[in-house]
Amino acid sequence: MFIEQPGGKELSEAIHEKFKALKGFIGKDPPTSLEERKQQKEVWDR
Repeated sequence: MFIEQPGGKELSEAIHEKFKALKGFIGKDPPTSLEERKQQKEVWDR
């Protein structure tokens, strides 16, 4: 497993944090506007 590789645990934690942020963004009620989605895409593309 990649977690057992050097840096694997850190990678796993980083992926988990990104997924939680994405899940929170997608699950907003009311849904985000197109402009908010464009701004967030710029952040995630970095």
